[in-house]
Amino acid sequence: MSLRGRRHDGGGGQNELIFFYTSDASASFDPTITTSISTDVYWAPDDGPVTKTTGTTHAFSYTPGAGSHRCKVTVASGLPLISAWDINSDALTGIINARKAKLNGILYMYLNTSLKVDLREFPNAYWIDFGCISPARGIVGNPESLSPTIQILYLAYTGVTGSMQDFPASIQFLRIDHTAITASSISHLVDINDIRMFDMSWTSDDMDVVLDSVYLARANYTNANPKMQILTGNATPSGNYAAPPVDESSNSDWIYDAGVGHHWSLTGNAKRWYLVHGPDRGTSDVFNRWQIT
Repeated sequence: MSLRGRRHDGGGGQNELIFFYTSDASASFDPTITTSISTDVYWAPDDGPVTKTTGTTHAFSYTPGAGSHRCKVTVASGLPLISAWDINSDALTGIINARKAKLNGILYMYLNTSLKVDLREFPNAYWIDFGCISPARGIVGNPESLSPTIQILYLAYTGVTGSMQDFPASIQFLRIDHTAITASSISHLVDINDIRMFDMSWTSDDMDVVLDSVYLARANYTNANPKMQILTGNATPSGNYAAPPVDESSNSDWIYDAGVGHHWSLTGNAKRWYLVHGPDRGTSDVFNRWQIT
């Protein structure tokens, strides 16, 4: 339904969500938002008529003219009803009043290469995809501002800063790459199922810090088959990725402990081997084995 005559006025009222975006006059602007109950949503682009959508899934689409634009989104029953959205590949450059929306669901925002927004705008989301592949690194903030119940997070080519310790303990899937996150302990991520840390330019010492934290907390991870991808775009961990000696001798990577009847790992790569394979003999050290590549 289109309501000609109502145009975007450039404001940012309490009940208005504003999307800023660019266009080359060929691609469509087609965001979708989800509301927790059925309601009316009004979409008012600055170069087109107002369109009303009704229900819980609100899909809007039009082809903007060339240049920079903004679209005012008004929810009849209030912005807090917005629980999720899919605004991927919409050439977004900014968002106003995101924090006034509930946004406690899935937020798809990938492939908006010029988007600038702070993680603090999304304190309730349980799933955020910021695979922006953006040289501008316009996604900023610190992971500690995210929801304490967030489960899935993807940060690629962002300006987000902080350390691995800043990610909420609730996360089950985490992918970060080309983002200036400092290597530190991930022992608190006990529910992690899949963690990927690509192209972080971490040093060998950095790699050892992360692997050592997992090694020391290995009994606490709850997933039956946790996975870690950490070797791409980072330095090699210290030592050698090889099994311990077949006898009871020790070397630079392994030390034999006669008290428990197996070897303990000493270096980053030996700890990686241990996390993948477990003790070389006996079953006295019980933990869920990792896949680490």
